[in-house]
Amino acid sequence: MAIGLYQDLAVGSSGTGSDSWAHRALFRDGATIGAPPDPYSDFGQNWGLPPISPRALQHDRYRYFIQLVRAGMRHAGALRMDHVMGLFRLFWIPEGATGREGAYVRYPADDLLGILALESQRHHAIVVGEDLGVVPPEVPPAMEKWGILSSKVLYFEREGDGGFKPQSSYPELSLASANTHDMPTIAGFWSGRDIELRKTLGLVDEKASSDVAAHRDHEKRKLLDRLREDAALPLHEHPPLDATGIPRVKRGVHDFLCASRTALLALSLDDLGEETEPINVPGVGTDKYPCWSRKMHKTIPEIAAAADDEFARCADRTRPA
Repeated sequence: MAIGLYQDLAVGSSGTGSDSWAHRALFRDGATIGAPPDPYSDFGQNWGLPPISPRALQHDRYRYFIQLVRAGMRHAGALRMDHVMGLFRLFWIPEGATGREGAYVRYPADDLLGILALESQRHHAIVVGEDLGVVPPEVPPAMEKWGILSSKVLYFEREGDGGFKPQSSYPELSLASANTHDMPTIAGFWSGRDIELRKTLGLVDEKASSDVAAHRDHEKRKLLDRLREDAALPLHEHPPLDATGIPRVKRGVHDFLCASRTALLALSLDDLGEETEPINVPGVGTDKYPCWSRKMHKTIPEIAAAADDEFARCADRTRPA
């Protein structure tokens, strides 16, 4: 616990919450924020959160943003900026529409980054930016300039042919993980549960679901190739492509991440517990899926006992600070 608590600053606030009530001049009616259509959803993502007017934010001298950052860092040694691209632009969706009808609205990034850097120094807190999804070209160099750690997620770190990037491609100024709370667990990915779930929830049509399912075995083989090439899996081991291969693949993925040169590493409790169901499905309400309320199948002591040797092996593979 050398760093301390790792807090999360959400990308927005509920339209029926205290923030939008207390700062009515900042929040805009008639729209919500989200993301454009992508492979995870044909209609994009609607997060149901009212956007903040960039002009009103500037006019108020950023007092609301300053309060948010200070509160997030008050008891933390690290702060994760959810959807860090929101410092640059946010995707606004008209009320009653889908992501297909949305558009990007620009924000005063230089001012917001300067405030974030100042508060980071004052609170001695690391900042990690969740820079996943559609990332504008100006975001990575700005994050590097200001010393914000990038999020390097195994699922997204791909080569041109769909293969997985090597450990050497993960920059030091980053936090590495297999996935995030918005993505399938390792067990979910390996078993294809995420594909089945997106189809069941109506996020993709029948053809798109079939195409992804047909491609998944190819992705699995590419992942095994990468794990072998980076010595996270012995050359003679060939884990099955069905659910029985999950324990070995999970261990190989963790060994791969532990040996990377990133400044920070995050291991998911759901992965350690070999959960198949995701904790969250973005853009889906609790009427369709128990987002953030799904219970785990194992207790914390059970997970800790099973993960003891995994932690020890990870410590052995992690490079010295």
